[in-house]
Amino acid sequence: MKDKELDLDILENADRMTVEHLANKYKAVSDRDKQRILERSEKLYRERSSDDTVSSVVSGVEIYHRPVWRKLVAAASALVIVAGAAAGGAFMLKKRMTKPADTLTETAEDVTAEESTEVSETIEEVTEETEANEETHQFKELQLHEPAPYVNSLKEAEALIDAHSITMKWDERHDYRVDTAYYTELLQSEGYDLDSLEAKSYIYHMMLNSFMYFDTAKGTMIDLCPDNDSYRTEIEFQDDLPAQESYTKTTMFSGEDRIISEHFVYDNNDIYKYDNEKNYEVYQGGFQSEVKVPEDNYRYVEAPPPDHSQGIFMNNSFMGMEFNELQPDQTAIGWLRKFDNWHINSISERLGRAAAELSGVNDRGNEFTISVDICTGIIMAFTESENGIVRNQTELTALEVDVPIDRIEFDPSGCTEKKLYSGSEIR
Repeated sequence: MKDKELDLDILENADRMTVEHLANKYKAVSDRDKQRILERSEKLYRERSSDDTVSSVVSGVEIYHRPVWRKLVAAASALVIVAGAAAGGAFMLKKRMTKPADTLTETAEDVTAEESTEVSETIEEVTEETEANEETHQFKELQLHEPAPYVNSLKEAEALIDAHSITMKWDERHDYRVDTAYYTELLQSEGYDLDSLEAKSYIYHMMLNSFMYFDTAKGTMIDLCPDNDSYRTEIEFQDDLPAQESYTKTTMFSGEDRIISEHFVYDNNDIYKYDNEKNYEVYQGGFQSEVKVPEDNYRYVEAPPPDHSQGIFMNNSFMGMEFNELQPDQTAIGWLRKFDNWHINSISERLGRAAAELSGVNDRGNEFTISVDICTGIIMAFTESENGIVRNQTELTALEVDVPIDRIEFDPSGCTEKKLYSGSEIR
């Protein structure tokens, strides 16, 4: 399946469907699938026998982007450069295999007749659940990382990126995920090489495509100034990706002084409330119903001067200052695209979520650490050091993912509108 376009019309062919059904039904079951069905059935059996529930794997992750990126890009956050995940051989559909009931005969032999009945029922439940998932969930293959392509001009770079891109509907972005359940379990399994090409490609993919892996996020974060403890920035945020709405409250501390600003995005309006909430400005936004997404290996293409290189970043105009953490494709491309420059040291727990702890050295020789939620690609912590001195430090202090969010609307009472953009108004 190396075609750039996947013709789903072929599924209308009944004979083909019959062949695929029979092939999937009677194909050999891998050892990994046997182990999964065994663990799942045992878990369900224990839940029936006891009120206690044990979870052996921490799930969920937070992502944050380096403070320098935030400071450099925040003013341009309304600029949209759309990119995405590509069609092609590396993004082929991967069907999850059905687990036959007879894979658990060894477990059944060790239980009583009554328990055997329960295990049998459990097996049927798991098999039915798996078959249902096959009907509704298909995953893309993870694209293993390769060095950035090199071309002779910006025009060639744009053409190459375009050839390795697809356009996806915003409300169908979940359909382009890789199997995070498999990879989060793999990364936390004993003896797995966290510094392997597969592991690093997965973390890189998640950071490039975090917008595919969660719908809502809310929390708090802090941006520290290591050179002066009296300076810091605290941010409260909530983001609704399906609706492309957000609210951000930013408080900058300078000694005893506080500077407060708020950012509201809803109904295609961007509203900034600043000067300690005395003034505000409004300009028209726009809902992105489709996004163009290149393959992971074509998010960045190198070219010689004067064109240099071409990087493709996802739309983040509906987010506030937290975009560097929640959608860290710029961090991934800027800091991690050269795989020899960084390592995955361990999997830890941050805010109750499993996080990959990264460290490396950038092209300028500065050391950095990044903590990445392995389930969503969200950055949970970032530091950059120069000659042993910490220059930038950001950390999420609270995070909730895929929770209900109530829209926070702007109240203009007591504020003065300043129209910095011609024709801007609240609709």
